[in-house]
Amino acid sequence: NAWLEFISNGRTDREMLEELKSKSVNMSSLVETYDAAHSSDEFFKRSLRDLINKSKEESIKDVRGQRQPISINDESDFENIVEAIYRIRCNLFHGGKDANDLRDQVLVQDAAMILRQWIGKLVGSWG
Repeated sequence: NAWLEFISNGRTDREMLEELKSKSVNMSSLVETYDAAHSSDEFFKRSLRDLINKSKEESIKDVRGQRQPISINDESDFENIVEAIYRIRCNLFHGGKDANDLRDQVLVQDAAMILRQWIGKLVGSWG
């Protein structure tokens, strides 16, 4: 969130996500490092495929019930990938994940690995 806020024109999380999903010029550093991770990082690809499959088995719901469930079509479905990762984050931080639920564990682990590799490439590009 902090990096999105720093590079975006958005004031709310929703505005920042929309800007990222549209791949605006402000978001080029995030889009480029996402593409780099997607093209070269096996951990990233494996976690992404797993997240896609989990979202197809059962869509990723908003525990607050304010937004439509998310299913990711394929690896090129950047908009839904971003939405799914953000949804998992929101559900985790707002109490919608159960530590004893295997599916919830996998969703959180997959999202965390995708972000670890993606943001790791971003940080690596700074130096």
